[in-house]
Formats: sequence, structure tokens, C-alpha cells
Amino acid sequence: MPSNLRHLTRLASLDFYWDSGELPEPGAEADVLLTTEFVARAAGGVANAHRYGQERATAVALPRSLLPQRLPSPAAAETASRYLPASGHTSLGGNWVDVIPLSGARVALMVGDVGGHDLRSTVTMGRLQTAARTLADLGLAPDELLKHLDDQMNRFLDERSAEDLQRGIATGATCMYAVYDPVSRRCVMARAGHPPPAVLSTDGKVSFVELPDGPPLGLGGATFESTEVELADGDLLVLYTDGLVRSQERDLGTGLDLLRETLTQTPPSASAEDVCHILVGRLLPEHCNPLRDRAHHPAAHP
Repeated sequence: MPSNLRHLTRLASLDFYWDSGELPEPGAEADVLLTTEFVARAAGGVANAHRYGQERATAVALPRSLLPQRLPSPAAAETASRYLPASGHTSLGGNWVDVIPLSGARVALMVGDVGGHDLRSTVTMGRLQTAARTLADLGLAPDELLKHLDDQMNRFLDERSAEDLQRGIATGATCMYAVYDPVSRRCVMARAGHPPPAVLSTDGKVSFVELPDGPPLGLGGATFESTEVELADGDLLVLYTDGLVRSQERDLGTGLDLLRETLTQTPPSASAEDVCHILVGRLLPEHCNPLRDRAHHPAAHP
């Protein structure tokens, strides 16, 4: 220690030094007041950072806890998915993804997106995803399942408090539901305000399924239509939320073009896991860390 640094005061983990050549005798009232103010501000900053870290961890853990911790591995298809929480202060969101084994070796694939980025949207997502699983177990056709989900979403909206109504809070949701039958190789699907699924065929061609677009869930009295497509062995079906293709920097059309281009360049031997990794890296390069941004995009190889 230099000889001119002759006084040390320790407060918590902060050390204060006075240079005897420049300052008067330390410990004067002005020094104490300045030190106290400095420590108070530093402690407040540390406390805020700690509180933000706790809120961030809770916000990331809550949506994950409401979703399946591990998706099933059905014999009918090779599946993979990514869940990337919303970026920002809360990281809350209403996206979900699910793979549901059905009778007769069939498998159901589902993605959904409840509007909003708050606790209410996350809780609504959990309730809606649970209802969707129950309806899927009943063996309902995709258009019938979406109709029941629409009714359920309306019940959720009817439960809003007077305060929510006064604030104009009205949460809707989009959903994409598909059922694949490995025996007939037919896939029946329907959507409610959701982007159309993409198909990467074994010959390298990429197409978006021409699927009638029903209204988002929660409007009431909606009707939905199913479409049936045939998938060859090795074809890739990609379901996703708009968080994968749309952002502040690009519109939906541009995002869909980029998705098509990326899938076209995907090696034919790529697994479903590989495809998920490629899509995130190309369409969400700023969120390659799997703990950021919001997007669900399961890929399935029949």
C-alpha cells in the first residue's frame, strides 16, 4: 500500500481510501454524509438488480412449468420442438406446443399463442393447453376441437373482472392443430388465426399447406374447416408461432419467405432436432441462446 494512503474505513464490502496529500483529515462530517449517500445508492442498485434477477427467473420458469417438461416420442413420427420465452423485463408469454399420442398409433401436433406478455396470458395459456389435451384425448376432428377451444376461450373471457373490463383487457388466442395417421399417411389439420404449416418434402420442395384460416379463438360463434394432406415417408411438417417469422424488423410475408428459403437449404438428412436448430439460428440469430425470445416451432418427420 502506498505510504500516502494512510486511512481505511471498511463498510460492508466497500473499502474507502483517503489520499492524505489531497484531502483533509478523513472522518469529517461531510465525508460521512457523502459515504452514507454513496452506500445507500449502491445498496439500492444491488437490491434492484437482485429483484430483477428473481423476477426474470420466475417469469422464465412459470411458462415452462405449465408446459410438458418432455414431449412424448410417438412411434408414428420423429418430433422435436423449441420453446423460447419472450424477451424483455418479464419474459412472460402465452405460447405453447404439444405432441399428443392418440389411439391407432395416430399422433396430434399442436401449437398455440395466447395474446399478451403478462401473467394473465401465461395462466390462460396453461388453462387452454390443458383443455386442448383433454379434447384431443376424446378423438375430436381438428375443426371440432378448435370449435370447443373457441367456446372455452369465451368462458375465460367472460370471467374477466370489472377492473379488467374497464381497462379494456381482451385476450384472444391462435391455434394450429394437426392429426397424423401413419397407416394412411394422411394428416388432417385446422387452424384458428394461426400461420399455415410448412412441408419440406423428400425431394427438397417446400410448400405451405393451403389451409382455410379460421378466426382467432375467443371471438365466439366461429366455424373452422379441416384440410387433409398426404405426407410421404421422410416428409417434414413444421408448425410454428408468428414469433418465429414476424418481428418489428420484418412482416409476416417476409418471414414466411425466409422460412421457405431456410427449409429449402436444409440438408435432406437433417433430423427434426437439426431442423429446429437451423430455423432458430437463421430466423432468430439474436436469440440462439435457447432461453430467449418467444417461438414454438415443432418439426415432425412421419
